[in-house]
Parts: sequence; structure tokens; C-alpha cells
Amino acid sequence: MALLNNLCQQIITVGLRGRDSLTLMPGINEVPDDAVESLKGHPSVASRIRDGKIVMIESVRQTADGKKTVEDMLAYIPKIYDTKLLKRIIKEDGRQPVVDAAKAQLDMIVSPKKNEGTEQNEHFK
Repeated sequence: MALLNNLCQQIITVGLRGRDSLTLMPGINEVPDDAVESLKGHPSVASRIRDGKIVMIESVRQTADGKKTVEDMLAYIPKIYDTKLLKRIIKEDGRQPVVDAAKAQLDMIVSPKKNEGTEQNEHFK
């Protein structure tokens, strides 16, 4: 899976030929590797990449088991707003610092009022 950072404040849905449409939430999104080239060739996505509104995260360090490093995950999680992705990280990652960060981010999204007065995420300002 490839990572894309949608720096726009809106959700972008892209129709791709020969496959289902792809939705990019604000923040970091996981995209199937086989869809990346199609996205790069899509006119609206290509223009957003050129304008710096969508950033392809090319080089991601990985551990021996193929997971992204804890440091990278802790840097990326505050920029993930996709609740399905966060729930998958909580369920599958297994590294406690990563799971805790994903739970905190999910809680921030699901219960923003509960978290008033705490450190504010830039997306909710």
C-alpha cells in the first residue's frame, strides 16, 4: 500500500477506469499500489499533485516484518482522519505505542467535544 497526504480540507472522490472510485480523506490515506499510477494520471489528481495539495509519501522506512517503523507511524497517525484505517491499525498493528496513538486519534475524531481543552488537532480548528 502507498501513502498519500491529501492536504486539502475536503474529501476527494476519484473515478478510475476499470475499478471502483477511490476516496481520499483529508490527511494521510492508504492507497492500493496498483491504483497509484492511475491516480497520478487522473487530471484532477495530477493537478493537485503539481500544486502540492496531494503529496505522495514515497520513502517509508519499514521493519523486518514489512511494517512501517514506530517513529513513522507516530508521525503519520495525527494526520489520519479515516476512521476505518485507524480501526485497522488498532486491530492489526500490535505495537502498543502505535495502537495507543491510533486510539487517541480515533477518539479525537469520534468525540471532539470530549477532548475540548486538550491539545487541538489542526484539522479541527
